[in-house]
Amino acid sequence: KSVKDSIESKRYSTINELFKDVGVALLHSMGGASGVVFSSIFLGAAHIPNLENLNTKNLYHLLREGLIKVKEKGKAKLGDKTMIDALEPAVITLEKEENSDLETALEKALNAAETGVQKTKDCVAKFGRAKFLNERSIGIQDAGATTVSLMFKSMYKFISEKSRK
Repeated sequence: KSVKDSIESKRYSTINELFKDVGVALLHSMGGASGVVFSSIFLGAAHIPNLENLNTKNLYHLLREGLIKVKEKGKAKLGDKTMIDALEPAVITLEKEENSDLETALEKALNAAETGVQKTKDCVAKFGRAKFLNERSIGIQDAGATTVSLMFKSMYKFISEKSRK
């Protein structure tokens, strides 16, 4: 809701400005470490030259920088039962689909993120509060990975609806 409230009435001349506003809204509205980590996805791309058009290649570069920033801050890697388990496969998919239209690429990235979420059910949590559950965390999907898949689902839904108009 905070992100929607922050961006829905604004006009953006660059994708970077949009990513910055999304990142700041997440940072200020999410509690604990979640706000810092999730805002990093969007604020991690702050140093990329201004991009005026959103296409698959640009989205890949923006999110790759965000992934790098999240991994630097959180120190997590694939298989640690974190948001990385959904974000990294989605970003890798965007790289592979760099020359595809945005709708197709986002659909594939969403599928990769959702597969990553399912894989977290087989992992023992190594970060966050869930790490205290040890083996009891097996069978439960990671909340951060789930949130990342929902972000990709929202992006895909938005782009696919726009393309049908």
